[in-house]
Amino acid sequence: MGNFITASSDECIILSGGCSGHDRHYVTGSRVWEWWCTYSQVDRISLRVFTLTLTTSNVETKDGVAVSCDAVAQVSVPKEPQMLESAYEHFIGKTRKEADEIVIKVIKSHLCNLTGTMTADQIYSNQAVFAMNVANFARPDVAKFGLKINNFVIQNITDNGGGPQSQHISRVCEDTGDSTNGHHLYNKIMQESRPLKSKGST
Repeated sequence: MGNFITASSDECIILSGGCSGHDRHYVTGSRVWEWWCTYSQVDRISLRVFTLTLTTSNVETKDGVAVSCDAVAQVSVPKEPQMLESAYEHFIGKTRKEADEIVIKVIKSHLCNLTGTMTADQIYSNQAVFAMNVANFARPDVAKFGLKINNFVIQNITDNGGGPQSQHISRVCEDTGDSTNGHHLYNKIMQESRPLKSKGST
């Protein structure tokens, strides 16, 4: 006996357990027949783009100017098998808030590193390039969690005197407690947050 399970175009259904052992079957945008004896667990992962808001306070640039920033990142889970597997391993069983916090920490670590290598004037005068570099450096580490950065924008910046300097720049450290590179932070997060294998969604 069994039944049909349908996955919409913006979600992935993961079938596992039962006679399948450790094997998993990923279904996106289609319908599949589930034999009860073959799979005993059904999980779902959203493929929709979701928005993360990053806020930082009083982080120093290379020339010692403390800046506070607001930024937005849009991320999603691609349909590639390897990315779906990584997203399942890291996020199944976690709440959306828990998943968001993990990704924000990774992106913030790169904001810290890059901001510390530039002066305030360099950041203000090359805002689009700075934002692009943050996204490019963060992408490999974010991909380890099965996610893709679709867009990254630094919306607002103020200096330590409280005056708005412009629209696009950011930096982070105090929230992560770690200003080292993204690979070190990835390992730290993995130690603090073990993958869960219970039902859930990103």
